Amino acid sequence: SIDGADGTKSTIRQCHFKEKDWWKESELGFNYGLCESRPMCVEDEKVKCAQYWPTEAGRFTTYGKIFVNTKKVEVEDKFTIYTIELVPEGCSNSHVVKLIHMTNWPDRGVPASGRHVLRLLRKVVADKLDCGPIVMHCSAGVGRTGCIIMIDVILRKLFAGKPVDTVDIFKKLRDQRASSVPVDILYVFVFVSVIDYIRVSSSLVAETSSLIFQRYSVELPTSFRTFCQKF
Repeated sequence: SIDGADGTKSTIRQCHFKEKDWWKESELGFNYGLCESRPMCVEDEKVKCAQYWPTEAGRFTTYGKIFVNTKKVEVEDKFTIYTIELVPEGCSNSHVVKLIHMTNWPDRGVPASGRHVLRLLRKVVADKLDCGPIVMHCSAGVGRTGCIIMIDVILRKLFAGKPVDTVDIFKKLRDQRASSVPVDILYVFVFVSVIDYIRVSSSLVAETSSLIFQRYSVELPTSFRTFCQKF
């Protein structure tokens, strides 16, 4: 479980699970606000993720003791959004979650632009999907997911007018999820995404944007491996 900037919670999972295990939290009363899926189920001809939901609207199946019904599928640029109904065995009440499958983030590397991540985060806020815990996963549970959470924490602090200490944010993230943001290209992508937001956002004046840009540029470590050894 990862703490957000404003008290929101995110839960990170790896992809090495069985279909029925993914939905066990629902059986235990876990209240999903959103379920975000990062990788393709198969990448580089390797199975990275169990297919734990029906991919077509109107299709349904049972995983363990959970009935899973895909009610709606929305295909957008770089995303596929599934509205899924969950009904635990012996329960008459259903629970609806949204699963966002981000399809353009390769297993090794980063998207061509951070703006797709910013779109995802805007959707989470606009649809009020962050009212409950957010569950995210990628192949290892530290890279792509760690990136998204770090970007989200930084932006929420900026929105609230709070000071942003990126090294402290990175340290706290690693305290709660070891090895988060494990390679330099992901760390750089965090900054690129935040700077992309600052440059196009009307909510931050140009002077503030320039100061933050300069600070991020200075803080970027020359040796990421040495930098990470501190945490």
